[in-house]
Amino acid sequence: MSEPLQKLLSAHGRGIERNGESTPATSIIEPVGRWVPTAIEAKSMDGTPYAGNLLADILAYRELRGRALCLEPLSEQEKDAFTVLERKLRQPPETDAGSVARLRFYYRYQCGFSAELRTEGPDQPGIAAMVEDVSAGGVKLQSQCTSDPGDQVWLVLDNVEPATTRKIVLPSRVAWRSARGAGLMFAGAPICLDTLRPPDRLRPPGK
Repeated sequence: MSEPLQKLLSAHGRGIERNGESTPATSIIEPVGRWVPTAIEAKSMDGTPYAGNLLADILAYRELRGRALCLEPLSEQEKDAFTVLERKLRQPPETDAGSVARLRFYYRYQCGFSAELRTEGPDQPGIAAMVEDVSAGGVKLQSQCTSDPGDQVWLVLDNVEPATTRKIVLPSRVAWRSARGAGLMFAGAPICLDTLRPPDRLRPPGK
């Protein structure tokens, strides 16, 4: 992982929710940069291992991309990190991959880790899922998903350090569904949920 990206992930970032809306007592949104998912074993479609923490890179990329699309200013450090992530995750249009792969914006990586798929809201109970491959644009997973293509869902990652009560949520939309599982497209910046702490126990970063 590059030095700019390490600094970004270790820094105390701003909260993801910036519209002033209140959050439920059981679901406290906090900066993604403070929580790093544990590394997973991930390989490209040709079997090459991913260099670095793939989930951490995807989360940082999606947060920075979301802010850039909203025309929020990025610091020079954040711009450097975004450039590094673009080179690692985004698939060049002149790729020699098959015709279907050429239609994708991002490299796909084979993996295998458990997650949770929520259909009623980011802080509502969901169903078990197994992620089979992941990219900066979405995932393919095994799940008893009943949502239709186009429906909004939330993919929950609970392999997050430093505390197991903390979860990272990726807002998504269903791209396709089969009897075996579904494909999701990420739709927006990631959010963090703390499932235990009430609002009055929140502390500003660094306090």
